[in-house]
Amino acid sequence: MQLNSTKPFAGLFAIGVVIYALYTMSASDPLTKMDRICTPFTLWPERALVAGAKVFAPGYVPAIQTKFDGYFSNCRRVTWNLMYADEYRKLQQERAAQQQPVQPTEGGKAASRPAPASSASH
Repeated sequence: MQLNSTKPFAGLFAIGVVIYALYTMSASDPLTKMDRICTPFTLWPERALVAGAKVFAPGYVPAIQTKFDGYFSNCRRVTWNLMYADEYRKLQQERAAQQQPVQPTEGGKAASRPAPASSASH
């Protein structure tokens, strides 16, 4: 890959993005992958702001940390929904189908399950 000498920042930025993408996708564990995706967008800015707040306004440190904890959770939720939610739903449906076999009736249609007995009749 050749860097354009008139725009070195763009080339270095592109290389950084490629390295970051390889780093995040190399994790085998989904939680680690989500953490790697979200860390540069939430934890690094938080640390920079907290460091500045410790110097200039120490009373704001807990508020900054609380706000960025919410950002990190939201980032993980969005990442989960984009990468794993469909697969998880399919897996849950397959497990439900395996655990509750449907029994046919005389007409060939599936019988509806009886409602569970309530415990109030005791």
